[in-house]
Amino acid sequence: MIDPVKYPERKHVVEINIQADDWNSVIGELRSVLFNLQTRDKYDVIDVSSGGPSGNHTVTARINPEQTHDKYFDELDVAINASQIVMKNE
Repeated sequence: MIDPVKYPERKHVVEINIQADDWNSVIGELRSVLFNLQTRDKYDVIDVSSGGPSGNHTVTARINPEQTHDKYFDELDVAINASQIVMKNE
């Protein structure tokens, strides 16, 4: 089996998982996440979990300090080409 292609990440990566009982609770969790991110001065890594009676969320955020805009697209081109090779071999 061929290993799956690893796609590059941009400099700032934020992953959010929200679970809720209804749509209004999803919106409430999104507001909470946004407030939490807006009120931080700086971060290297964020790892937050929060919840209440009708919803919960987890947020992880990190900085890839060596990544640049141009480097990202160079790496993306390599990954896309590799994925096309993988698809041909499957």
